[in-house]
Amino acid sequence: MNYTYTKTEFVEFYQQIGIEIGRLCNARCEHCITYSGPKNKEKMEPTMLRRILKEAGSLGLPHVEITGGEPFLFLDELEEIIALAKSYGMRTGITTNSSWATKHERAVKILMRLKAAGLVRLRFSIDQYHLNYIPLERVETAVKAAAEVGIYPLIEAAVGRKDYRAYEAVHRLKALAVELKMCELLPFGRAAEFAPETFFSGSFYQVAHTPCPTAGVPVVENDGRVLLCCTYPVAQDPNDMESPFVLGSTKEESLADILARHLYNPLLRVLRYEGPGGLLRVLEEGYGKKQYKPRELYPGSICTLCADMMDHVNLRKLWHETVAQHDMTAWFTPPVDMEHRPVEQVRMANAQSKSRSLPIVTLSCGDSHPHQ
Repeated sequence: MNYTYTKTEFVEFYQQIGIEIGRLCNARCEHCITYSGPKNKEKMEPTMLRRILKEAGSLGLPHVEITGGEPFLFLDELEEIIALAKSYGMRTGITTNSSWATKHERAVKILMRLKAAGLVRLRFSIDQYHLNYIPLERVETAVKAAAEVGIYPLIEAAVGRKDYRAYEAVHRLKALAVELKMCELLPFGRAAEFAPETFFSGSFYQVAHTPCPTAGVPVVENDGRVLLCCTYPVAQDPNDMESPFVLGSTKEESLADILARHLYNPLLRVLRYEGPGGLLRVLEEGYGKKQYKPRELYPGSICTLCADMMDHVNLRKLWHETVAQHDMTAWFTPPVDMEHRPVEQVRMANAQSKSRSLPIVTLSCGDSHPHQ
């Protein structure tokens, strides 16, 4: 029996894609999860970046988030990336440390360029570690400039238990017309060396059944690996392809094949909708009780328990077996086969196709519905 589904179903699960264009940064924050800094020259190849954008647009993914490093260090390339993403029908956001906003006039001039290319959102990183390198005034300048030119501003503050400077900065930034999001400092990357009391912590029962909405919102690392979330717990090891956090590599296969293979992965959906405690439940159903001894506390809360689960040898085995059983790549064809063309030509092609019906993907799955 054949089943068909539109790319809307694909988009509803994956939502957006993140692209780490490089790890060069003008700050070397002590908590940086990707080990970015002035001496880290790792950078995504331009041909790979263009191909990923084309494939993401072909799949119908509506939003791409550009991260680093500090993306504004590659301003000319950034403008091209945003324009290309827009030509493929995607909105673009950028995560930045605001170091470039030295003066209001300069910040407005830069953002007008990016706004014209298609930038719709800026996410500003703020915490006491960024404040060691980036004055708070630059964040304020960047936020005001974004609002002035019509780019949506979002401040994301990572905080630990005693991050008083960060709390003071957040209190000051509340005066601006900006969305403000607080998130927990995570014990990954350079922050793995911090003392446990640095982080907010929770017991197993507090964190185990917290759903993870970012599980399955993929991020492409600068080396081409596709990770299942933005936490980057394996970002420092480019050779780790066995971790469940790694969905695949765009150096070896298409983004479409990687995402199709995991679209109906039940363990990934358990993680998103039940939380990491759901993974333990499945693990014990498959291998028996006492598979995992809970920690007394989990610094960084849900992400630490998730990392523990993903490192469990039996969970890794079960994960790969489950992925193989639910692999949809054999029946998946990208809904749009878009050749790489100059931006203006792509815009014309998109305009001409607006009135066409939405392409569908055909699945030939015997008698089994892909949702089961």
